[in-house]
Amino acid sequence: MTILQTNRLLFRNHIPADLEPYCEIESDPVYRSPQKVHPRTELERSFRESVSPPKPMGLLATVFKPDDKYIGRCGLYPRRGDDGNVIPGEAVLAFYFARPYWGRGLATEAGRAFIHTASEPCASRASSPAQTPKTTPPSASCKSSASSTPKAAKAAATAGITTNCESSRGSPMTKQECNVSGSGSDIVSG
Repeated sequence: MTILQTNRLLFRNHIPADLEPYCEIESDPVYRSPQKVHPRTELERSFRESVSPPKPMGLLATVFKPDDKYIGRCGLYPRRGDDGNVIPGEAVLAFYFARPYWGRGLATEAGRAFIHTASEPCASRASSPAQTPKTTPPSASCKSSASSTPKAAKAAATAGITTNCESSRGSPMTKQECNVSGSGSDIVSG
């Protein structure tokens, strides 16, 4: 079942057929850098226990529509404070894409879609409190945090959204997490 999509990307829950490409992506030492590659049995366990089960707020399987191919995971997960507790109304958007898909603007495309979707309830409440868009994830709220490329971070800043990015490696920022915070009225997608 499709949860969200863009021109080139489709976001859905993971299915058993995603196991093989997931393990292939996670076995790439450049993708995993600076962390080590885990043994196949650990990757399979992680997929079954953590990645695959649907969550109200979590990373979704990401499919590159032109190839109809699973390319990784992307989505919102609860943001936690320094004390480890979930911060109500805030989330983090993370991207984990296979290396052949780096440098194509997919993180920017996904980020815009998730920021737009997360902000829709706010815009809808402003005009009609009873209206909730069908594309809104169950736990989306007016405040969001997002992973982004430098271009997406610049676009977010232009829209009045602040960013705090930390990349796990120095090259193109596709496998990273950034906090992007703003109220629903600050979030704009395009």
